[in-house]
Amino acid sequence: MPNRQLYDRIERLTKQTLLQLHELEQISEELQKVIEENHNLTMENRHLKDRLDELERNTHTKKVAKKKKRSQSIINLENIYDQGFHICNLYYGKRRENDESCMFCTEILYSED
Repeated sequence: MPNRQLYDRIERLTKQTLLQLHELEQISEELQKVIEENHNLTMENRHLKDRLDELERNTHTKKVAKKKKRSQSIINLENIYDQGFHICNLYYGKRRENDESCMFCTEILYSED
């Protein structure tokens, strides 16, 4: 193989290697951005879960406190409603279809006295 052909091959390989190196650097930069974004999203997700847990605890505490304040008759009506029956004066004692909520029943249960 003549020297000129060897030199041309080396030049071609060098150019290809440089192009691949440049492409590898671009991919590496993109990967770094994706890793940073993933980390940020993971942290945000963790904060949101903590906040959601805190809200659920507060809601549960409020429900427990509200149930303690409720009269025994309202608690009994709520138990009947939770079993799938109407407690409103329109449909009292009838089964709720597919356990769908009834605005009349919920008004009785959750209205502020």
